[in-house]
Amino acid sequence: MITMPNLSLLLCVCILMVADFVTGVLKAKLLREPITSERMRRSIIKFLQYFGCLGLIIILTNQKQNSPDFQLVMRYVNDGLTILIVYIEALSILENLYLMDNKSPFSEYVIRPLYHLLSMAVKNNPIKKQVEKSRDEFGETDECKDKNPQQ
Repeated sequence: MITMPNLSLLLCVCILMVADFVTGVLKAKLLREPITSERMRRSIIKFLQYFGCLGLIIILTNQKQNSPDFQLVMRYVNDGLTILIVYIEALSILENLYLMDNKSPFSEYVIRPLYHLLSMAVKNNPIKKQVEKSRDEFGETDECKDKNPQQ
């Protein structure tokens, strides 16, 4: 039997990816930003990265020579990675919703605090700071960095 991540989590990832794409397109339309092929390409790349990682973890989990303990740990890794992707997509949806209209009371009192609450762990994360430091050391341009309101 093949060990897979929780199917309800996988379904949640798919739904959130579609919702993120739709809110991103709507945000671009409302803010009169051009919808370019580069932005569409980034969505495809994101999809490939997410499901490539999940696929790799599934393959590693289901190797016949793995011990039952290893497979149990990898099941948690499967679900943990899936939950991380859910978190990233939910954060992106909140960002899109906030940027659509950041003046409305709902946006100001619900979406913005929720976004900041969820993004605090990412914003002040020492790993993120180390990545940014290494980018600066290697001279990467701002185009390589994510364009998030949390920066």
